[in-house]
Amino acid sequence: MTQKSKYNISRIMAILSIIALIPLTIEGIFYYCDYLKIHSFYAAMIILQNVIGGFLFKPEIKLEAAYKALLTYTDSSYYLGLQIITYVYGVMIFVAHFCALAWIYEFLSKIFKIRNIFKGISKYRNHIVIFGYNDCVKMLLNNKVVANGKKKIHIHLVCADDFKEEMLYSLAKKNIHIHKYDIYKENGDKIERFLTSIKADKAAVFILADDSSINNFSVFQSLCSERNSKVISTKAKVYCRCEDYEIEEMIEHFYDAKKKSLNLFDFEMFNIPELQIRKMFEKSKLHCKYIDSNDKGKWDTNVLIVGFGLLGKQALKQVMELAPADSDNKINVDIVDYKIKEKAGIYANYFRVNDFEMTKEDSGLVEGFDNWKFEMRDTVVDNPMTIRFIDMDVHDRSFRKLMDIGVESEKNGDSGEIPYTYIIIAIDNAEVAVHCAREIAYSFHDGDGHVPVMIRIDSDYRLRELFTGDDEMLRYISLIPAPADVLSVDYLLGEELDKKAKNFNYVYSKLYIEKDYKPCDMSESEAWKGLEYYKRNANRALAAYYEQVFKPKLRVKYGEYRVIDELNKLLQVYFEHDESDKYYWKLKFKDAEFWERLKNDSEFYEMCKTEHRRWSYGLIAQGWECAEKKSPAWHKHNCLIPFNELAKNDATLGTIKYDTMKLMYYFIRKDEV
Repeated sequence: MTQKSKYNISRIMAILSIIALIPLTIEGIFYYCDYLKIHSFYAAMIILQNVIGGFLFKPEIKLEAAYKALLTYTDSSYYLGLQIITYVYGVMIFVAHFCALAWIYEFLSKIFKIRNIFKGISKYRNHIVIFGYNDCVKMLLNNKVVANGKKKIHIHLVCADDFKEEMLYSLAKKNIHIHKYDIYKENGDKIERFLTSIKADKAAVFILADDSSINNFSVFQSLCSERNSKVISTKAKVYCRCEDYEIEEMIEHFYDAKKKSLNLFDFEMFNIPELQIRKMFEKSKLHCKYIDSNDKGKWDTNVLIVGFGLLGKQALKQVMELAPADSDNKINVDIVDYKIKEKAGIYANYFRVNDFEMTKEDSGLVEGFDNWKFEMRDTVVDNPMTIRFIDMDVHDRSFRKLMDIGVESEKNGDSGEIPYTYIIIAIDNAEVAVHCAREIAYSFHDGDGHVPVMIRIDSDYRLRELFTGDDEMLRYISLIPAPADVLSVDYLLGEELDKKAKNFNYVYSKLYIEKDYKPCDMSESEAWKGLEYYKRNANRALAAYYEQVFKPKLRVKYGEYRVIDELNKLLQVYFEHDESDKYYWKLKFKDAEFWERLKNDSEFYEMCKTEHRRWSYGLIAQGWECAEKKSPAWHKHNCLIPFNELAKNDATLGTIKYDTMKLMYYFIRKDEV
């Protein structure tokens, strides 16, 4: 019901109440006329009592009594008028009841809203403000909401939509207060007053969750304005949903620029496909097929991604950041989709990868199907990654042939084992995804099925149960977490990867390798807030890599209980470590000598080279390019070159030692082993 309709109904009820009031009063005057002659004050009180009783279901003058009183006036000259009044009185007795109910309902509704306002302002001091109302927000609201200490968190939902009374009541029961406010059409002054009215300075979290990335950017700009930023606590956290790369880049630059002039809140961007893929790799690690092998050759990464929508692109991005395991391991990704040429071209522009070389393979991986190969040029990183886009419909029988041919058209020995080490079915259409899963499952029927196969089934929960049941063909296929599984206030606030990234950043900021370098004395949260946004992304990638690849590999290499001792031996060759200050590391050699010694130490050299390669892939996945001069605003970096090339330039030579900081972190955080 619209506000206008509510207003019209209120007007009608007010008019009916006045109409009912008149005959109730006139009937009382005639009925108690004898009392008026004796004592007018008490007669007036009795008449008023009858009026109130008429609205509250218990009139003093019953219909039967009014009729009998009318009969006593049959000879009166006023009989016709009394008769009309009595008839009207009888009708209005019933009208008054419904008017009273309507007014009571409206009164209680207002009281209920006032109650919620006071709850939001006083009892629930650290509340959450959400902008927008859509499927994304519904998932956030339906999932469990964390408690802040002993107080429940109260949610303020800001949107321009109208809600039915039933919906308002349902949301209010969950401590969700609705504000009908179109923030996109308001100017700064009005937005400031609105934020003040909902006590935004007490809010712990703001979530900008509109379906449109540009709308979220608009709200974010409003929150970052000089006037409005004063209304929001600097301890608050703002989450902005953004699923468009170009706009994400604009928001990054905007936040970094504003942060230099204003003491802003903490901030993070999120998108649903990225959360899904992160969670997927947490549950089923990219290298889990050979995680227990110390054979470097077995750590080659051969990934198949079926479907190249938003989820497929996020999967490729995460593979680029997590795949490097050794300095010389091969990384091959096959991407299968129809009309792939256009999607491959968009991909190249999306990441702005001028350092990719795109070629068409005339022969095709499977006869009759085109494919385009992307290779990073050797001017960017060592052992470049190969990405092949294959134009194929998974319904075609040749898809099964592709599974047999595998990466680089080679079978893995004579065993017939599928050479892919990880398969991601990221197709939007559930019907096509299930068909694809069965085709892949068919190829596993003679094997042990230990290659991870992940499938996307987002919306149909009964269909999801099929992959967790006893189906013989699908028992080796796991589910990619659905949006509802990752999109909750709990998950956003307690995202483990961000906590680890902050921890990395804090330790990194305190590490100092040279004597004259002053360590960071800020708290963990202050150090994180002061970070440029691209470094935050780099830290998240490093935290994920550290947990999913680096730690497991070191444990396999040295044994679970010898890792720290072996790392200490490696580090002692190049650094002096002050036991009284675990963050103090002194380099034993100058940069040039450090490099010469490093080249002769194959183990340490490989670790540093692998870390530089991982870092390079991470930047490339975010659209960075190599340039002579570093410029974070334009996503250009002078160190985005092969590891060996770093030593040829004094400007980049000194950065090599920072590739060892991951080892120092591991050594410092012994309790995490």
